[in-house]
Formats: sequence, structure tokens, C-alpha cells
Amino acid sequence: MACMAMALPVATAAVTSAAAASSIRRSTARVAASSAATAVASLRRGRRYLSTYEPAAPLHHEWVVDGRVLPPGETPPPAKNGERGTVLFLHGLLGSGKNLRGPAKRLTKDDGGLAALLVDLRGHGSTSALSSSSGRGGATLSPPHTLEACAEDVIGTARSLGLVGDGRSPVGVVGHSFGGRVALEYAAMAQAGGSSADVRPPRASWILDSVPGSAHGSVADVVNAVSAVPIPIPSKNHLVEDLTKNRGVDKAIAMWMTTNLTKSDCGNGFRFAFDLNVALEVLDEFPRQDYAGRLRAAAGGRMGGGTLSSGRSSVVNVVMAGKNGAWTDDVVAEVEAVGRDVAGRVRSHRLPNAGHWVHVDDLDGLMGLMEGSFG
Repeated sequence: MACMAMALPVATAAVTSAAAASSIRRSTARVAASSAATAVASLRRGRRYLSTYEPAAPLHHEWVVDGRVLPPGETPPPAKNGERGTVLFLHGLLGSGKNLRGPAKRLTKDDGGLAALLVDLRGHGSTSALSSSSGRGGATLSPPHTLEACAEDVIGTARSLGLVGDGRSPVGVVGHSFGGRVALEYAAMAQAGGSSADVRPPRASWILDSVPGSAHGSVADVVNAVSAVPIPIPSKNHLVEDLTKNRGVDKAIAMWMTTNLTKSDCGNGFRFAFDLNVALEVLDEFPRQDYAGRLRAAAGGRMGGGTLSSGRSSVVNVVMAGKNGAWTDDVVAEVEAVGRDVAGRVRSHRLPNAGHWVHVDDLDGLMGLMEGSFG
């Protein structure tokens, strides 16, 4: 069956990749002043939490245990000293769970009592077949594609895997960029109880370079270039040549984009594994997220020291890339102010030598910060 070539809709997003990280570190410092103002506004904005989304099937996922990725369908065996604790890993926009294999392998190798669950969020990786902007991609993950819906997907996945109750709920969540925003929603929902009461709040949440406000702007040109690539793509080499010669994309980033390809629906060539329409809808949510409110709720507190219905406090760690200029003094001050509101349960950390991809640029530093936080 022949495919008609067509370009994807133009999107603005942040890409998560080990290869891309080394190529675009220099651009992370070039963030518009308007983005910083938006970030502070996002911290100050209040919005009441409400969600009624109920996913029907789990997200695509893989397990990492003792430093290795388990084969599909295999579940973690009990740890030598008892049941393993689960740490969720949530990737960035246009990425997939495998982007976080590095820190997941390191964490589970260093601590044999932990297992890592890496998921492909809605519209991404192998989960993208379950969702579309029109809702025709599957009955499971229908619009609207919001941050709250993304978090509900994660809760539904945990529930489907039996990760519920005090003894089985995930002990931690790690999210990079877009995944960090979803992690905040997930932890806040777990604290709020209600329909999510069976999934208990994590002991620790790690939010990796998720800056409040609009999406990180340093790679907008790359995403716009990717959006303009005609589909289907004849070959991986063709994609690299198109992006580098016709659209000015760095070769390392173009090479990484080939890992996001899957066979086209018509069997002729390739398409991108992610759904840019879903990404666009999620991006619209970024400046609307009540970042400060989610930090406070995820830590199990309210303004003035009150607690949420779960009755369990949790530590939320915000990791800031030292080379990301979006972390202005005003934005950092707002995050620290939330920490004071909740008796220090929101903590900020800076990795001075890291760009946006902190888990690539300074994995040793990141793992040093995380050590012992899930126990």
C-alpha cells in the first residue's frame, strides 16, 4: 500500500537524548527573558485540582533490576532482603522510557532493594499507538491530553501492576523535564487521595530540570525542523541527511532522532514513534500548570502547614541544571519559598556543570544527590 508524503504539524518541544545533550549544551544558556517571567507567573498562579480521567490500560513500560533491563513480560523477583521498592522514571517530551535507562540502571545496581519502572508516557514511544489528538489512535488514551491525564495514566499503570497499598506503592518517582511535571501531578494526586487513594504517595520525588512556565526554548528550531519532515521517511540515512542539509540540525541530534523511528502504517518507510499532536496539546499545559501548588501538594502540605488527606509527608527534590539560564534568581527564590512553607520538604539542588540533560551531563552528581532518598 502506498503512502502519501505529508509533513507533521509544527510543534515546539524539548527533546531528551544522550546524543543530543552533548551537541546542544551551549544553547541552554540562551533562554528568553520572557520565559523567566512566565516561569515566575506560573509559580504564583493558583488553580484548584480536579481530575476525573480513568485510563483503561497500562502504559507501555519496562523494568530495570540490578542494573539490567528485564525482557518484556518479566517482572522483578523479590530482593534478597525482602520485597523490592519501585521507583518510577518518567521521560521528557519527544522521548521514551529508554532515555532514562542510564540512571535507572545505576540506581538499581547501587541499591539491590530497588526496581525501576520506566514508562512511555501518552503519545510517546510504544504508548503512542494508544493515543492520538483525534482519539482515533485507540480507546485507551483519549483527549484531552493534559498533564493531569498523563499522571492518571501513570497511576492506572501502577494500579494494573499491583503497585498499590502501603507495602507495594512506588517509593519514588523521577521525572525529567516534561516527565518532572507529570511526576509532580502524580505525587500530588497520590497525596490528595480520592480515586487515587490506593496508590500511596512516594517517599521522594526527583524533578530533573523542569522549569516552571513555558517549555524550554533552546531546541524549538530542532523540533520545528522535525515537524516539517515529510512522512513516510524512506530511511534512517535519509532522515539524517534531510535534517542536517535541509533544516540545519546538528548531526548528533539528527542521529538521535533516528532512534525515534518506527515502521510507517502503510509499510513503506518510517514515521516518528511520538505523536506531535499529543505533544502540542501537552505543551499548551506547561504555562498553565500551578507549579508552586503542585510542589506544595506533592510534599503533602498546604500553605500554612496543613496536610493533605493522605496524612503522609514526602520530600520533593528539584534539581536545577547549572547551565540552564531559565533558572533565574526569581524562579529559584519562589521554589525555595515553597520549601519554607512546607517545613523543608521541597528542596532545591543545583548541578553546576550540567545542562538540561542532567542525567547525561552529570550522572555521578545526580546519583550522589539521590543516594538513600527512597529508603
